[in-house]
Amino acid sequence: MGTTFVAKVFVAEPRPASLAAAEQTPAWQSRSPAWLVSLLLHMLLVVVLGYRVAPPQKGTATPQQTQLLASLETAQQDSQPFADAAEDATEVASAPAMGLASGGPASVQDVFDEAPLDASSALPSSEPASLPAGEGLGAASGTAGMTQGGSGRPGNVGGMARTSVYGVVGEGQTFVYVFDRSGSMGGGGDSPLAAAKAQLLASLEDLGPTHRFQIIFYNQDPTIMKIPPGGASLAFANEQNKLIARQFVASITATGGTEHEAALTLALKLRPDVVFFLTDADEPAMTPVQLARIARLNGGRTSIHTIEFGVGPPARRHNFLRQLAQDNAGQYVYVDVTRANAVR
Repeated sequence: MGTTFVAKVFVAEPRPASLAAAEQTPAWQSRSPAWLVSLLLHMLLVVVLGYRVAPPQKGTATPQQTQLLASLETAQQDSQPFADAAEDATEVASAPAMGLASGGPASVQDVFDEAPLDASSALPSSEPASLPAGEGLGAASGTAGMTQGGSGRPGNVGGMARTSVYGVVGEGQTFVYVFDRSGSMGGGGDSPLAAAKAQLLASLEDLGPTHRFQIIFYNQDPTIMKIPPGGASLAFANEQNKLIARQFVASITATGGTEHEAALTLALKLRPDVVFFLTDADEPAMTPVQLARIARLNGGRTSIHTIEFGVGPPARRHNFLRQLAQDNAGQYVYVDVTRANAVR
């Protein structure tokens, strides 16, 4: 009897797609909430961005930055083709000609082929600057300080004048002449007063128009020169005022007594640089009190030079004229009137 085999065939039915996907999803992902996954992704993104935008270390540059800087420099050079040339031209035009003097490679001709620069114009001139006539140094004479007023006489030095009376030299910008005109100074054409006048006028010729002066003749009272419009003030030594001075000097005669202090006080109130004080009157002498008043009024501002007229050799004694000069930074000189006309 035959054996009968019964075969059971199981046909698998297709599963739904959603069920298959669920079976393939890892178990940890199916258990993780959606917000945690999002947080992790955002943190990773922040780290990556922070690394990319962080500045490079000092002294280094990324290839991208180097390329960007090179592009900017090229663009600036292309957009301003003449800026550098103009700047270089300015520097060459204003710089001293150091390269020419030292033999260096710098050459103005290389920069300005069409408009060469004269390098000598950038060097200091070896010639002195010219000054207006009557100011500063006089014409060159080969002897410093001896310019005006004749040979051997002082003249203008810088902005000041140097002038003298009987060899006593004064230097400054303002001068006052205080000369004795008392009766003892008279005596005819060759009198002591005439000799003193000649010295005064010669001294005035040393002054330029920028310097100032005043003249006071005195006996018992001072007589001051008046020049309009300033009156009895210091006058500029221009030719017009020198003419007025010559006329004033010519009008003075010898007469009267002698009072020294009033004339000196009047002179010092003008605040000059130099006073030339000339007298033949050793008597009456100024007292120590009077000398102290003059020194106090002066205050060291004015140099008072004293010229004493006398007959014969000088007396070997210390008189008030020596003391007056000593107290006021001046010089003293004695003049023998018998030989005064020989000293001009």
